[in-house]
Amino acid sequence: MHLPINTIHWYIGFPIVLFIGIRGILEYRKDGSKLNKYIGLTGLFYSLCFLAYGVPAAISENSRLLSASTIVGDVLQFIALFFMWLAVVRVYAAKKPFLRGVILTLVTLLFIISVYLSVATVSSSPVTITQLPSGYWNINFPFSGLYSLVTALQYFSFILLSAYFVSQARFSNDKLKKARIYAVSALLFLVGALYVVTPFLSSPNNFEWKTVFLAISLLAVGIFIAATLLFKPKKRIS
Repeated sequence: MHLPINTIHWYIGFPIVLFIGIRGILEYRKDGSKLNKYIGLTGLFYSLCFLAYGVPAAISENSRLLSASTIVGDVLQFIALFFMWLAVVRVYAAKKPFLRGVILTLVTLLFIISVYLSVATVSSSPVTITQLPSGYWNINFPFSGLYSLVTALQYFSFILLSAYFVSQARFSNDKLKKARIYAVSALLFLVGALYVVTPFLSSPNNFEWKTVFLAISLLAVGIFIAATLLFKPKKRIS
């Protein structure tokens, strides 16, 4: 087994987004909130996305398998991002039918274009994995500028939802819940901003710091959320 060092955030992120997905669905069953439903589905599809990306890369060096699993992972990622856009529509355009229709039409087209670009790009330049002189493994993806730009548009939903969560956190009287909301908001903003600026960076898809940044952000937020859920304030003895 070998874990590609330039995609270590897949393996760190899997349990975190799976937890967010399961928690979102459970909350939706309690309160019927469509926002929780969309967040839950986003987390579940992201966890499947990380599995599709990460498992073949950890056990195989076969380029055809890696290319196929990358396309599957991309499709799952874009489905997750589509649900994220549904969450954005829910909080910003629930009572604005025209705006809701425009956004849904655009994000549907964006989804179709994203899937097409993924298939076209990977089909023309297969995914490979190589061992570095240091002994670590590195997975090599073919990315076009247009693919990066479309992905950046997809991830703008993270920034919009982050802003909404920050605006709502101040209404919560539960300090631990408020802290979790701020933590998730920070993660959404950081990840969203990273992908939004990626097309404007030189060699944007090969920066090692991008992987390190994502891994540290996911790990930090995951630990923080776990700590706030496990911590229970002591009851005062009167």
